[in-house]
Amino acid sequence: MSSEYNEQQKFYDAGYQDVQLGDKGFPDLKIVGNVLVTGKKILSIGGGNGADVLFLTTNNSVFLLDGSPVAVEQAKARGIDARVADVEKVLPFTDYFFDVVIVKDILEHIYNPISLLLEAKRIVKKDGYIILSLPNHFYFPFRLRIFFGGNMIWKSFMHNHKKNFEEWNYMHIRFFTWRGVKKMLKYTDLEIKKAYWDFGTLAHYSDPEMYHQAFIMNNKKIENRRQWFVYKFLFPLYKVFNLILPPRIRSLITGLAPGLLCAGFYLKIVKK
Repeated sequence: MSSEYNEQQKFYDAGYQDVQLGDKGFPDLKIVGNVLVTGKKILSIGGGNGADVLFLTTNNSVFLLDGSPVAVEQAKARGIDARVADVEKVLPFTDYFFDVVIVKDILEHIYNPISLLLEAKRIVKKDGYIILSLPNHFYFPFRLRIFFGGNMIWKSFMHNHKKNFEEWNYMHIRFFTWRGVKKMLKYTDLEIKKAYWDFGTLAHYSDPEMYHQAFIMNNKKIENRRQWFVYKFLFPLYKVFNLILPPRIRSLITGLAPGLLCAGFYLKIVKK
């Protein structure tokens, strides 16, 4: 296992040490299109502690691969069939085994993203699908930062990798443009079934709906000033924003130039 991978493992092991998951974790409903699914086999590759798929374990068989032993133990404790694995190698599953394969925010960490994408394609059923999520380091504000001498390390409103990494040890080693993503999918004979577009990080990394769903599904109560600020001020503000500029309109606008307007590419892809 490479030293770069070990650096990532240290980062994630430390990050997961003090995580307290609610019963439903941090649900990403986009994985299943915001509908109830049952009896499905679902794999999350590089899925950490499974916080985003925990809500699926009640009625489905959920599997997970990750490089962090700490994260894997947390996932196991929550009923996920999780194991430590090097995702750059052949995945330990037979062909056409899964209904859904999740490849979220992992391709940018590995040397051979094509190989992993082909493995995901191999193990997903012919009528199944792959969820693919990638950060866009070439989103317009990031381009401005680079233009004025900044580097490629991810820094946004809610996520700042500069706190933990320098240019010489950054965990992202692959950087994807929208044109490059489309070319990669064409090369692997995969096609986009649905794309989730929104301004900046709203489509995924800072999606208010995800935070709200986690709060509601875990029956949480406001416990501190930060939570009060989020749920009593920011979320109502987001609702007003939705009234002024509805999500569907924002999706149409950002879909015209996702490479400039979206900070990440969140896609549902299928075999051709």
